[in-house]
Amino acid sequence: MRGPFVRDRHGETTDQVLPDLEGSTFVRVLKPVVASDALLVSDGRSAYATFADHARLLHITLNASKGERTYGSYHIQNVNGYISHLKHWLHRFKGVPRHYLPRYLGWRRMIERNSDLTPAAILIQALPHAPT
Repeated sequence: MRGPFVRDRHGETTDQVLPDLEGSTFVRVLKPVVASDALLVSDGRSAYATFADHARLLHITLNASKGERTYGSYHIQNVNGYISHLKHWLHRFKGVPRHYLPRYLGWRRMIERNSDLTPAAILIQALPHAPT
């Protein structure tokens, strides 16, 4: 999957499919959703550093392949857990075409936000986004 996955300690999540993994794209996508006083903890992808510099955020990088899991009380396990659950959920579809991935991400966010989903609730959620 390609895109930034941003998740705070309260479970608020932003996930998007991006055309590329360039720093300027991360700036454009993340600037509106990351608080100006946030502490950014990432896996070290350079696009996150570009975003942190542009947004003037403190940025901590953790390299899991080198065994770096935490920095004090800061970690990336929340977002890693989210990505793991997302991949597990997507696996049942035996491959999702890239152009449909944003819809699947939206569907997954809806499931996470609403524990008591019914067909009627799903329809109500979908109607504002239906083509006219």
